[in-house]
Amino acid sequence: MTQPFVSQWPFWRSSGWWFGSTFGLFYLYLHYCASGTTEFQYDAQAYWNQAYQLSEGHLLGERVHGSSLALLYYPAVLMVRHAGLTDTEVVQLMGAAMAALLFGVVAPALWQTVVVGSSLSGYRRGIFVGLGFLFWRDYFRFPLSDFPGLLALLGALLTASRSHRRLPGLGWVLTSGVLLALAVNLRPIYLLAVPAVVGVVLWHRTAVVSRRALVISLLVLFSGFSVASLPQLLLNIDRFHSYSPLVDGGGLLLWQLNKGLVIQKYETNVGTGYPVAQVIFRDVAGQALLSHDSLLVIPSRRAYLLFAMRHPVDMIALYARHLFNGLDVQYTSPYIVLVQQSTVGLALVNYTLQFGCLLLLFSRRAGNRLTTTQGLCLLAVLLPCVLVAPFAMECRFLLALHVLLYAVLCFGWPAGGPWVSLAPPVRWRLVSAYVLYMLLCLALSSATQATLVGQPKLFQP
Repeated sequence: MTQPFVSQWPFWRSSGWWFGSTFGLFYLYLHYCASGTTEFQYDAQAYWNQAYQLSEGHLLGERVHGSSLALLYYPAVLMVRHAGLTDTEVVQLMGAAMAALLFGVVAPALWQTVVVGSSLSGYRRGIFVGLGFLFWRDYFRFPLSDFPGLLALLGALLTASRSHRRLPGLGWVLTSGVLLALAVNLRPIYLLAVPAVVGVVLWHRTAVVSRRALVISLLVLFSGFSVASLPQLLLNIDRFHSYSPLVDGGGLLLWQLNKGLVIQKYETNVGTGYPVAQVIFRDVAGQALLSHDSLLVIPSRRAYLLFAMRHPVDMIALYARHLFNGLDVQYTSPYIVLVQQSTVGLALVNYTLQFGCLLLLFSRRAGNRLTTTQGLCLLAVLLPCVLVAPFAMECRFLLALHVLLYAVLCFGWPAGGPWVSLAPPVRWRLVSAYVLYMLLCLALSSATQATLVGQPKLFQP
């Protein structure tokens, strides 16, 4: 891949400015410009109630929700109780700070550390922040686990990739273990990223320390993970008589696998224009597979595996539909006030970004291979996204992949506009490929929206 244009200023010299400007952008929007509901509902209400339970001295009691988010929002609850702020105002402040850390600091720092090795130019970082704002701005109005979990995972990768020094590196290793544990607790699917993060630490520490010191590094990483997992361990022991430091899904995985066979995409409605809260896009092919085997539900994970092996081509097609639906962002909020609204503008921008990323991928030179660290970071980001394909898909499930695509396009696009200098026949081929890709995406998305239960959705109702 062609090396992106980089500025002459060290990244950390400008990180404060980028945090402040990104925070200001999101907070001004969330506080003054955002429309729609501000009431916490469903998952957001459950997470907020957990924080309130902690503030009242009660232990958490739900298997499917980790303790970390409640601890994260515990100071926010104290601010509500003692500073005179409302729930919404406090969450807006924390949401803007989270967006600033993710889009303004951590994600660019990770790309800079792992890919280019020097500072990124201001306009690239500005576009990256703008894309995060364009597609996800209303998610930061609610106390959800998706963005905190991704922020913790990217932070774990960033600190792991900076562990190549001898003594200072141990501090980065400890921090990486803490952040990795937080990511896994917030979003248990990130457990799949643990081997990749450990691999990054081992790769960087092997170059500067002996084998004995390498064992110490692993112990430090494990110590950080253990310390951050201690609240969940104590909770599991007290409430569920389990000595595991991980969140017990309580059958959530099998439930998701079953729902993913009959639902190809899911949104949440909080408005009055649609009759129910569950915005369900049916998977007719998945329902047909169940009917073919005379099944209503699949009783176990083993039975699901055998079911998938009996229908390999149909299941691969089902997973591909789910992945496309997860990349097909139609709304900027997790809680939709108006389901039947025009979403064609946001969709066209999204498809254009995807086409740009594919163009960069296919234009890579054969000899420009990924480094070991880059490969491990990609594995940590992509593996959890791929393995949620069987679920009833929500766009937030592929949040890490979305952010990766924005980073590839913003930070990896070659400087100097090389596409402008292409010969006219090549330009026409690119334009034709772009038009075909847009038509394909519109057709696939329209086919999904036509399966909306009750009233099929249109791009321009």
